[in-house]
Amino acid sequence: MEFKSYQKISEHIQQEIISGKYVLGASLPSVRDLAIVYGVSPQTISKSIALLAEKGYVKTRRGSGSIVIFEKIPKAEKSVCMLVDNERNLVLNDNENIAAYHSKDIYLSFLLQMNNLSLKSQILMYEKDTQKCNPELCLELEAAGAVFVQGTLPECYFLFLENIKKPVVLINREIPNYIKSGYWGSVRIGNKGLVEGINYLKSLGHINILFPCPSYVSDMTVFKERYDKTHKAIQSTFGKKPFSLEIFNFTDSLHKNIEKLESYIKQGYTASFGFNDIAALEMSQLLDMLGLKIPEDFSLVGFDDIFAAQLSTPPLTTIKVPRSSMIGEAFKILDKLHEAQKENYDILRITEKIESTFVIRGSSFMRS
Repeated sequence: MEFKSYQKISEHIQQEIISGKYVLGASLPSVRDLAIVYGVSPQTISKSIALLAEKGYVKTRRGSGSIVIFEKIPKAEKSVCMLVDNERNLVLNDNENIAAYHSKDIYLSFLLQMNNLSLKSQILMYEKDTQKCNPELCLELEAAGAVFVQGTLPECYFLFLENIKKPVVLINREIPNYIKSGYWGSVRIGNKGLVEGINYLKSLGHINILFPCPSYVSDMTVFKERYDKTHKAIQSTFGKKPFSLEIFNFTDSLHKNIEKLESYIKQGYTASFGFNDIAALEMSQLLDMLGLKIPEDFSLVGFDDIFAAQLSTPPLTTIKVPRSSMIGEAFKILDKLHEAQKENYDILRITEKIESTFVIRGSSFMRS
């Protein structure tokens, strides 16, 4: 290949620096030597070096070869994959399912961040209820530089990732206690918005509250965790005053769901604090079928603040989770994990919280 223009020569040397031929702190060959290599005049090489210096790849020196000041990005920092479970993957591909829009916020934020950082991204699917790793997926994970996880990852994959010491950041999941080595991060949702929501329902006079959960998430680890946090917040808020928090699991039978809700309302339940906005919006549909008004007859609070919550009638009072901020925080954690990896730490565990906020809209109302 012939290199006649200084721009082409500059690009070629730049690629050699990026590939690792010339590492951080190393000297490039002298201008005279490079002129011989490329078969051009020293003046052409000088212009090529000046262009590299302008781009931040080298620092020029008089009388000797320029110094490389560009640090080659390790492979681990150049590619990140996101693991998504098979059930969540089906929801993502269903444009008719309102639940898809919550998940898509996470993945679109991930892809946007990767694009802004000029990094290679990949979304990989895993079987959520397996006890044995998929060999093909393991090969993909070994090739990736780092891993983000959305969903409840099976133990076998945690142990595999620990064994290959891959930097991993979990989105709204805890790092398992059985992990003893490697580089692990977690971005969690804070409880501020949840506590404010419970205090608000109490201030409106509600003491019997339903905790609705869509059937497709009723077996998730995060469901129990969120229910426990909600129950604990109610206990703390109500103190010794009587209260009731009852789980309302939706079924595939609309008739049974309506009958169940009607029964709870007759027992004195006047509000619901949804596992998520989807559950709150499903509850809204049932109330409408019963001929009840929101919020005059029944108050609703959701969790997530998806776009549909803002467009519902009335707009949904909810806990706002800044999903794009969670992904941004995940990348900050990943930078720290990469640094630990370079220093050959045995283990590093980082957990950061992104605080939720309580948003009051038209679906909640003072009890008489």
